[in-house]
Amino acid sequence: MKILTITLLLLAAVCNAQNPYAALSCDSVVIVDYGNMQTEDTNIEKYSNGYRFMHIPSKAKTLTKGETDELIERIGKKSSYGVEHATCYMPHLAVMFMKNGYAVEYVEVCTECNRLVSSLELEATKQGPTDVGEGQVYYLNSGLSNDFRKFLGEILTKYKFSHVPTGK
Repeated sequence: MKILTITLLLLAAVCNAQNPYAALSCDSVVIVDYGNMQTEDTNIEKYSNGYRFMHIPSKAKTLTKGETDELIERIGKKSSYGVEHATCYMPHLAVMFMKNGYAVEYVEVCTECNRLVSSLELEATKQGPTDVGEGQVYYLNSGLSNDFRKFLGEILTKYKFSHVPTGK
């Protein structure tokens, strides 16, 4: 019985290391629409109690428990990535992980260039490594998979967001 308990604890630790959002303590997850705002970099900055927006978003919706659970699971799965992405980055939406009214972590998505940026390191996105010299690696295949894009598209359509990704 002790061996089973230890094995389960180790398995949980490995899973949480691969998906840090699975272990995150938050009381809600809010998805935010940037609307037609044009920014060529992140719209989020570190603040004393968490993160805040540099420009005011056009819409925000709190995800249901089911949507939150599925989103967190998909964020950490290797199969949610593995597609090339464009080098541009103009995020259209953010997913804010909230605790006591503050955004403690976030994910931003550019639906056009097929790219996700996370405040926490995601091992699942590290696909297609290419050595760019001086010991630096660039991951060519860290773009969102068709299945992940379809899932996000369903949520964004439901909440009538401005930029909805489609499966490619």
